[in-house]
Amino acid sequence: MSAALAASKILKKLAEEGAEEEDEAEEMRELANHYERHAIGVFSECHCCDEERAQRLLIRISSSWGQTTCLRLALEADDKSFVAHSGVQVGQRSLWGSGRSKVTLGFRWSSNGLNCC
Repeated sequence: MSAALAASKILKKLAEEGAEEEDEAEEMRELANHYERHAIGVFSECHCCDEERAQRLLIRISSSWGQTTCLRLALEADDKSFVAHSGVQVGQRSLWGSGRSKVTLGFRWSSNGLNCC
């Protein structure tokens, strides 16, 4: 799941900055969406089998991807479909309510909205 979300993030960034032609950029955006759908599929399967473990998977820090979490990768990639998944929403609500969001995600709320720490 982390790898798919990281691939989505990288491809979206490349489409935004590195594509020389619009066709190339569109192909990268389509591929980014493909990886996002795979991440959704993996999370959905995990969530169906064990909701609690799926929640832990969202916030587990991955050393392979720069000490970040799946949830943070999805937010940074602007993977709206992944973040909109009902299981992800439940996880976010529990994080915000528990006060763990700043530590776990590296984000915090301020008067200006959501900021990266």
